[in-house]
Parts: sequence; structure tokens; C-alpha cells
Amino acid sequence: MKNFNLFTFLGIVLLLLFVTGCQNQEDYLHDTSASHTAVMSTAETRATDISFYQGADLSYVNELEDVGVKYHKDGSEVDPFTLIHSYGANIVRLRLWHNPTWTNYSTLEDVKRSMRREGVSKLPI
Repeated sequence: MKNFNLFTFLGIVLLLLFVTGCQNQEDYLHDTSASHTAVMSTAETRATDISFYQGADLSYVNELEDVGVKYHKDGSEVDPFTLIHSYGANIVRLRLWHNPTWTNYSTLEDVKRSMRREGVSKLPI
């Protein structure tokens, strides 16, 4: 009985800590204010201008499109980079393998291809 009371007390304390710790948190995912809008071009902004990063791994996009995958929104075909951006993404991950011999994807040329389609004209490489 003594252990039960101790566990009940600890459970209530943890619940109160959780409830009070989650109050007054900003809702970044649903905030439509100007300070949290997605950035159109990384070339036009600095990292310090963005208060919240939301992104996706688009490393497989070229490979999937090459085998016929199409991306749709509201019944219309869309570019996957544009689609992710329309949901608020302002950063993407493009995987780059070091000396891949088993694939033609995630190579330096494949990553450059993804960057070019997104309008990054001055590649650092």
C-alpha cells in the first residue's frame, strides 16, 4: 500500500510538471505570422533570418521520378520541392555518398542536379 501511494504521488507530480511545462509554448507549425513564413530562396536570406527550420529529406526524389513516380496535390501534378515548400519547408536534406559504386544516385552529380532544379545557380563545388 505504501508503494502504491508513492507511485500515485510521483505520477501526479510528473503529470503536473508535464502540463505546466507545455503551457505558453509557441505553435510554430500552425503559426502563419510573417516571422515564421517559409523562405523562398536560401540565396536571399541568412541563417539568422530564420527563427524555425522545417524540412524534409528529398534525397530520393530524382531516383523516384526516374522510375515514373509523380507527385500530386489536389489532383494536379506538382514538383516535389514546390510541394514541400507549400507546406512550410525552408530547408531540405540531399544525401551525398562518398564514392558510391552501387548506385547512380546521391552522387555529386545527382546532388548538383537536385540543387539546379531548385534554382541554386552558384554551386560551391
